[in-house]
Amino acid sequence: MSVENLEQSHSVQVMANFDATYTQLRDIIGEREVCAANVTLFVMNAMKLVENVAKQSHDHGAAKKALVLRLIERLVEDSDVEPDNKSAIMLIIDQLVPPLIEGLLQANNGELLQRATRWCRLTCCGPTRE
Repeated sequence: MSVENLEQSHSVQVMANFDATYTQLRDIIGEREVCAANVTLFVMNAMKLVENVAKQSHDHGAAKKALVLRLIERLVEDSDVEPDNKSAIMLIIDQLVPPLIEGLLQANNGELLQRATRWCRLTCCGPTRE
């Protein structure tokens, strides 16, 4: 199977789960206001749901990230937020959510702790220099 066909097959699997995952996300979020302040909370909940879906369909990282982004975008689209505010929230999503996802994954995998430990050894907490 070619790389392109493999990616298409993953995309089909991910999107097939979209509606069910979106419904679950709406249930978790409940009556919380769709606003910029809640985007991080929505992303974390979406990531948990997508991870569970991905375990069943063996999706890779890029497909999971795309699904999380699409879920969050749909939350905003379906909300009763005023159009100007929707545009602002969508801009925040476009600019901040991809790096937020990467940061949350790094934190979850312990990569941030490893980097902090390495930095600390090289700077303030390392062996004393005489």
